[in-house]
Amino acid sequence: MKIWIENPFDNLPIEGFRAQRYWLMAEAFRKAGHEVTLWTSDFNHTTKRKRVVVKGKGEDEGFSIRFVPTIPYHKNVSIKRIISHLFYAARWRRMGAEALAETSEPDVIILSSPPIMTGLAALHFKKLCGAKVVLDIMDLWPETFERVASKWILWPIKKIADFIRKRADLVTSVAEAYPGKTFYHGIELCATEEERADSESLRVVYIGNLGVTYDLKTVVEAIKRIKGATIKIAGQGAGAKDLGDEYVGYLGKEELERLLAHSDIGVIPMAPESCVGVPYKFADYAKAGLAIVSSLSGESSKLMKRYGAGEEYVPHDVDSLVKAIERLRPRLKEARASSRKMAEEVLDSKKIYADYVKYVAEMV
Repeated sequence: MKIWIENPFDNLPIEGFRAQRYWLMAEAFRKAGHEVTLWTSDFNHTTKRKRVVVKGKGEDEGFSIRFVPTIPYHKNVSIKRIISHLFYAARWRRMGAEALAETSEPDVIILSSPPIMTGLAALHFKKLCGAKVVLDIMDLWPETFERVASKWILWPIKKIADFIRKRADLVTSVAEAYPGKTFYHGIELCATEEERADSESLRVVYIGNLGVTYDLKTVVEAIKRIKGATIKIAGQGAGAKDLGDEYVGYLGKEELERLLAHSDIGVIPMAPESCVGVPYKFADYAKAGLAIVSSLSGESSKLMKRYGAGEEYVPHDVDSLVKAIERLRPRLKEARASSRKMAEEVLDSKKIYADYVKYVAEMV
């Protein structure tokens, strides 16, 4: 089959980052013998910089990459980001229509949600060429914004999102709490990870976005109260300027792996209303064999408890976070081993995306 995969947010290995969901998905379809085109933005959502687009890059991986010109934005929650998404969807619709006229038509179009308006473009392509549309839900939009915007403002977006979901031929997702069949993000596992150096201190780490969704203030304050504990924070976002010496900057793949290899506990400081099930960083921590401390209830908590890989704490509660970390101290070695086992059994990207390819092929 000919497969189109669309997502504007993921980092790309050709930029020096680890492979994420849609790159891994493209590789899996290619390995199964399908012809794949990966559509993405020419703007990096994480670093907030324009990508250096190398024409034809990706062909060495066995699939082609098409970069869609996009308007930059600097804040994840902003009017400019909404405008950028609208522009991106319009350009993808135009470029996709041109591709349909120039080359053979796709049999299946897999697109991420969010953004929302790309769904309308995919349904347009479906009308033009009869391709099956698979909606892959990464995050519940607009529900995740209900904490910062009134429901009546988000009502039109919700109507559009519902319209697209009902008309997609197949719906998949990254979490059981979302519509569709669940396929976790997953992560590429090495046969052996870098050997962890022993340390007398308790080394806590956070990696990822530094925006308003993540309560790093509570994390920093909790670490100050724990004897022998240190915290390192890696990522990019508006909150970086307030982190002081704990902040180590935005790291590439190798630097990030070294940081995780010299850490003991990975923290996920998100509020339950963020609507996130199992985030990327959950898999990163598990792959590196870190114990996990998370404020996410639901799916992440169930996985941690099933494997004994970590502890849950009450969001925005410093005392609760301190107690969760202290509960891990006596069984830290056991929790780290359990976390790695969890990665091998339920977060291995090779198995996840091989199953994804098989499921899509059978259902469409």
